[in-house]
Amino acid sequence: ASLSLSLYLLYSRSCIVQFQKQGKDMEKVKQRLAEIANYVDKFYRALNIRVALVGLEVWSDVDKCPITQDPFTTLHEFLDWRKVKLLPQKPHDNAQLISGVYFQGTTIGMAPIMSMCTAEQSGGIDHSDNPLGAAVTLAHELGHNFGMNHDTPERGCGCRVTGNQCENTLQYLQHRPDCSAPRPSNRSYHLMPSPLARPLQ
Repeated sequence: ASLSLSLYLLYSRSCIVQFQKQGKDMEKVKQRLAEIANYVDKFYRALNIRVALVGLEVWSDVDKCPITQDPFTTLHEFLDWRKVKLLPQKPHDNAQLISGVYFQGTTIGMAPIMSMCTAEQSGGIDHSDNPLGAAVTLAHELGHNFGMNHDTPERGCGCRVTGNQCENTLQYLQHRPDCSAPRPSNRSYHLMPSPLARPLQ
């Protein structure tokens, strides 16, 4: 049986402003979030993990936590808000904030490593201009939450890493046996069994 992960997705106000400029309404925004979640679920099926979208939230009027170009600050603020405000009202295993703000440098996403299902750090921040790009970044950050690190030759991994973000993430999620990074279904099961121990019916 597959393990299940309940995911909560959020869109920042900056994303909504971009959508409104393109003449898209709120229903289209919600459809896009559902599309992103579907892509992420497909990526993780290879690891026998199903990702279920249990909630989505669109910050159409004002952002509920500070969002800046500094990804470290934004991640910290989002995770604090999630723990205090979101999690007590809407239970879930992991939350990801998709922002319309471009982060400094080449960063398009960030998440704490090995933090899945913790109240303090089970989440991440992501940025992309299209649904597939957002899904790839989000799946990558979920991998960090599960405890996966980047596969590099220095870590003794035989996986080829190219400059293509999409290819990198797909390789990163498939983890061939010669990679030193752990499979999330093995490692996180021992660390935090409660949320992932729910098999799908």
